[in-house]
Amino acid sequence: MDSNETNRPLTEVPMDKTPETLVSSPAQAEENNTMYVPKQTKEEVIKRLKELNEDACNADKQELDLLKQTFYKLHKAEQETARKTFIEAGGAPEAFVMPSDDSESRFKEAMSSIKEKRSAMLAEQEKEKEENLQKKLAIIEKLKELSESHDDANKSLQ
Repeated sequence: MDSNETNRPLTEVPMDKTPETLVSSPAQAEENNTMYVPKQTKEEVIKRLKELNEDACNADKQELDLLKQTFYKLHKAEQETARKTFIEAGGAPEAFVMPSDDSESRFKEAMSSIKEKRSAMLAEQEKEKEENLQKKLAIIEKLKELSESHDDANKSLQ
């Protein structure tokens, strides 16, 4: 048996009848309110982060992750372009120094502000959950006490 024969599928499907992959369309994304418009520049990313910072408690984690990925892709592409330009101009690759840009510091500042607000919100939620748990346990204890005393149970039901 030829080794290629073992790699072939058992049944061959014609190309026109291959199953379609499920890719969400913009219309479907709008229905789910998860439409993320890709940002073209680092400034657009930073602007969107500042908008999200206004209501950081309701900011979508997926959008934040997408903005972070987009920013660093753009930042890396910018660095590579500057490096290529420097090398093509006759500079030594090891002598390359990225020109200073305050966009990364503004990006990190906005991200840390959002992170602080979200962590404060999560801490508050955790505190509330703990308080609710204590209340539930107190109610359960009262119910146990009532169920253990039969004489009192008859009086409390009447």
